[in-house]
Amino acid sequence: MLKNTLIFLLTITSIYLCGYFYNIPQIGIDDANIYMVYMRNLAQGHGFVYNIDGEKVEGFTSLLWCVIGAFCYKVAPNHAEKVLLILNIGLISHAIISLSSFLDKINDEKRFFSPVLGVLLGAMLVIPGFYDWNVWSLLETGLWTWTITQITLILCQNVFPQKNNHNDIFLAILFILALLTRPESLLFVPLCIFIRFWQLKNQGYAFLFSLKKTIPIIT
Repeated sequence: MLKNTLIFLLTITSIYLCGYFYNIPQIGIDDANIYMVYMRNLAQGHGFVYNIDGEKVEGFTSLLWCVIGAFCYKVAPNHAEKVLLILNIGLISHAIISLSSFLDKINDEKRFFSPVLGVLLGAMLVIPGFYDWNVWSLLETGLWTWTITQITLILCQNVFPQKNNHNDIFLAILFILALLTRPESLLFVPLCIFIRFWQLKNQGYAFLFSLKKTIPIIT
């Protein structure tokens, strides 16, 4: 718990430094501002439209992010941008914490602050545009990064006990979130379903059993 808190604080610090040194505004980029028009109109009951009483043209990429933003504008119309920023900070921080925990597990790391953790946090800071794009842009990219990180980690951990389908259910929920978040998921999700099926087959399970275990994920 203490280690996760430290990672969270270091991530927030990195995000702040990125925004400070690059003088990034807290209202997002142009694409995010287009989103916000749709979000406000949806929150005010006008539907998915850019112009009130105008044509219903989809001018955004992520249906889920638009709905989340509309909820933010509904409950906090004067602070919706800050709420979205905080949400992105939380999502990216959790993604980094999850990745750090996975790396500690596979490396059997017992130290409080390992070199691997230092490299991970450093890489996130120096990768051009990582925090800019996933946090400060106020786009769905933070949600997308979190979702594909969780899916990838579950598949890498390869822990689906035969008599316990909690991870299967979580994976199915993540697939649904991915499909609602980015159009790339139309390729990514089927690929991950195939990987899960292949994992079961590779563990020695029969074809029909593997298919039966995979079908709940699809449905």
